[in-house]
Amino acid sequence: MHQPLSASNPRGTRRFEYFRPDYLRTLLTHGARCVLANAKDPGLWVEQLKKRRPVNVVVIALANKIARIIWAVLAHGRPYDKGYASVRPA
Repeated sequence: MHQPLSASNPRGTRRFEYFRPDYLRTLLTHGARCVLANAKDPGLWVEQLKKRRPVNVVVIALANKIARIIWAVLAHGRPYDKGYASVRPA
């Protein structure tokens, strides 16, 4: 999976391994698992989902939500606001 830094790899391509999509997905999944394990109030939708689905499905759903939040913050250039509700333009 990872290319070690060695004489056969003199340019040091390992520094770009953290930008790979599979590594980002792993980070999001681990982060979501930590939120579920340690958050005092993860949210009403998470609690409802935990009643209906297996834990790993809830973890991936939360990771997906975190990814969408990250994309929205970066795409629109706004700071994160927990209570923000988007309004469809008229």
